Amino acid sequence: MYTRHHDGYIREKYVRRLEQEQAKTDWVLLYLIELTGEYVREILERIEPVLQIWPEEQLRTFAAANERYLQRIERCIISYWDLHQRTAYPVLWNSDYVGFRIAQYYRSSRAHS
Repeated sequence: MYTRHHDGYIREKYVRRLEQEQAKTDWVLLYLIELTGEYVREILERIEPVLQIWPEEQLRTFAAANERYLQRIERCIISYWDLHQRTAYPVLWNSDYVGFRIAQYYRSSRAHS
């Protein structure tokens, strides 16, 4: 899928392709959630609106069945923030950073499941 490619522009191109496919296949949700545990802010910014339009019931069902997995993704988001984004976004859990908004979205999905 090239979303693991070393070139961030290629990665973003294929994330866009997944966005176009999201309405057609269920596996895309899991794939996009996995990518949110990555460090490339621009890719997180592309994924965030896709997660927001995903059917809430489907995300809640996924969150209920995969709580530990989503917790791991949140830890990855925090770890990569610490390594790559902390200078630009110095406050932990500040909603200015897209990764924290996504993690908060996962938390709220788990809370409502």
